[in-house]
Amino acid sequence: MRTLQSKQFGGILLISGTAIGVGMLAGPIASGPSGIVAALCSLFAIFSFTLAALFVFLEALYFFDDTSINLIGLCRKLAGSISESIAWTLFLSLLYVVSAAYISAIGGLIAQSNTALNPYSTICGVTFTLISACISILGMKWLDRANRVLTFSLFTIFIIISAKSSSQTTLANLAGGNPSLFIQSIPVIITAFTYQIILPSIRKYLDNNLIIIKRTILIGCLIPLIMYVIWHLVIFGLLPYEGTHSLATILDSNSDQLAAMVTAINYHHNLSNFGSLIALFSFFAISTSFWGVMISLTDFISDGLELSTRKNGKAYALLLSYCPPILLTLFAGNNFVGFVKYAGIIILVLYGLLPTLLVWRGRYVYQYTSQYEFPGKKVGLLCIATLSLLLLITSLIYS
Repeated sequence: MRTLQSKQFGGILLISGTAIGVGMLAGPIASGPSGIVAALCSLFAIFSFTLAALFVFLEALYFFDDTSINLIGLCRKLAGSISESIAWTLFLSLLYVVSAAYISAIGGLIAQSNTALNPYSTICGVTFTLISACISILGMKWLDRANRVLTFSLFTIFIIISAKSSSQTTLANLAGGNPSLFIQSIPVIITAFTYQIILPSIRKYLDNNLIIIKRTILIGCLIPLIMYVIWHLVIFGLLPYEGTHSLATILDSNSDQLAAMVTAINYHHNLSNFGSLIALFSFFAISTSFWGVMISLTDFISDGLELSTRKNGKAYALLLSYCPPILLTLFAGNNFVGFVKYAGIIILVLYGLLPTLLVWRGRYVYQYTSQYEFPGKKVGLLCIATLSLLLLITSLIYS
């Protein structure tokens, strides 16, 4: 039997892997025009905000002993049918679109690995998804094992890329930028630090041990921050701020911006096999995030429809989780990928504003007590709610 310490290690990888995905790859591209100083400051600021919001959500979860409860169940019990409907709509919209985007991205990466597969990117993505669904049927233990392999591969490729490119970085490239433009990157960075969706599953997986869960959260959230800082320094150090194939031109590229970034790096430095390394890194980054998203989506649907108590409930939850994004991929193709940039806006409502409302009602309306209480009493909750609202308005205006 696996020990709780072993599960904690798996939980850390699940949290960090869920965060390191599209946001990791899009971060330097979105924040490039603002310059390295503004980019790093925004990373630390939004990391602090999302971590605080995560602990607000943790308090809401611990109002109830039921470890299967999720955001939809909290809304039903604490805020009524209207907030429950809003949560359902926003959460499903977010995760179905993001999941479909991941499937398309993974399919494209697999198809590019072999010329014979180039015309079949959609089939490659759907095949990968079906394999993931089969692993999900085996249970969280097997998902954890598979995720460990992917996450270790991700870290290994990350180290290789960083080491390979570090000798080519120049301090001159770190100069330049318009700090005021960091506002445009806020939704992407919010998405880059999205680990709230996995928290209910982590609570159940770690046997409701609050001490272990808090430690897992802190370590699991710090890993993406460290990787983002290193990754930004590498990319910003390799590419000039302006000019031909620069950070400024990549963001305005009409083609695949990730491909444009690889092209720009090869143009300036001609690093051998760097494109292949970026492709491998992208595959592992998206795969780990995809599994974290699908675990969260399956638990969310199971809790919202109360399927855990029904016969074949797990099978129904998996069907409702995997079929819609597969259908989106088959019929919508890549047209919906652009909507991923709005994920950060939805996340601010789902995991910024909504948890503060739930904790407020739990504490001061229903007089519930939780094993964990977010510090600051009413002032602490109001600060998180205010910051969420300000970030939401800013993102809506400038996105």
